[in-house]
Amino acid sequence: LLELQQFAQRFNQKLIILVFGKVNSGKSSFSNLFVEQYVEDNPETAAQYFYLENGEKVNTDEPFAVGSTETTARIQGIELGNLVLLDTPGLHSVTDENGELTRKYTDSADLVLWLTNSGSPGQIQELNELKVELQKQKPLLPIITKSDTYEEDEVDGEIVSELIMKSEADRSLQQQDVLSRTRQKIDAMVQDTNGTDQMLRPISVSAHYVEAYHELPETLAQSGFIDLYEGINATFQSATDYKVDKFNQQVKNYLS
Repeated sequence: LLELQQFAQRFNQKLIILVFGKVNSGKSSFSNLFVEQYVEDNPETAAQYFYLENGEKVNTDEPFAVGSTETTARIQGIELGNLVLLDTPGLHSVTDENGELTRKYTDSADLVLWLTNSGSPGQIQELNELKVELQKQKPLLPIITKSDTYEEDEVDGEIVSELIMKSEADRSLQQQDVLSRTRQKIDAMVQDTNGTDQMLRPISVSAHYVEAYHELPETLAQSGFIDLYEGINATFQSATDYKVDKFNQQVKNYLS
């Protein structure tokens, strides 16, 4: 608990956003794209990558590591003006310590971005983790990643594959499915202390699609990232309010 409090105190004047999800949910690719877009939109903002070693912050020039297998074995982050974005080891990791490290540091966050892979979103283990986080009364935004597919066509006698976004209908069905199964998992609609719906509707995105078509002006909207930015902006007030009472909530979580 002391380590978390010290970490939170270090960034007391900044909003801490933590990216949370199982291995291979696309956390690092998502985080790198988030950083690139933020810096592009706010060129005057200084960006400093770092990682945590024995609870201490170590600055680095390296972006978040990305790979097809588990690549993150520590808490890594970046300071972006008044924001801090944390990328975490995957839940259900091959190394138990990595998963425990992620769970521990979710309590330092003011806003959690919960990522789940579009290939099979909202698996039972993931929903169990999501339930735990929602019970902590922390602002949380669910995100369905890798919402793309390949479409094959024959051109001049050859099969050509083209990366496209999944259809609006398919994405909407996945969003509603994750939302409804989460509510079933917790036996009722999750409500905060004001009686309002705490479980936000998931947003579907594809960082891969942005990387493939970044030069096109409509790409961000098609990829779902405009919806994502609007969703994050909509949670800022809740995250700011949570930050004020975070210490008390950390104590409650630690004792529960």
